[in-house]
Amino acid sequence: MKTPATIPPEKKKRKKPFRANLASEKMMEAAGWIVGDLEKWIPATPLGYKGPLIKRDLFNFADLLCARPGKGIMLVQVTAGSHLQERIDKVKADWRHKVWLKSGGLLQVHSWVKRAGQTQRECKIVEIRAGRR
Repeated sequence: MKTPATIPPEKKKRKKPFRANLASEKMMEAAGWIVGDLEKWIPATPLGYKGPLIKRDLFNFADLLCARPGKGIMLVQVTAGSHLQERIDKVKADWRHKVWLKSGGLLQVHSWVKRAGQTQRECKIVEIRAGRR
């Protein structure tokens, strides 16, 4: 006597994590900017790339470099969730942000937040300017 073949239950597909840097990159490109990713992965131990890696930003705060004729050049720090103020403080804590701004560069912090009841994230943009505390 044959037993009916059992059909395994369908596995729920895991939702892909939100990639804030990619979202900011696409948003800036849609606005006419060219964009380069400044983050790099570097070895955290003597094992080199066979061991754990850490993510390093340019100047320890810049994730993206953007350029647009007539607008200039801009560094962007990107975050997801409710970490906007932490990222603003992180940028302002590094003395190099002042040099960047005094050199004519622009500086923004992008925070991608999903509001209750929404399916899409929205980007809150804060521009950091020279002379402001």
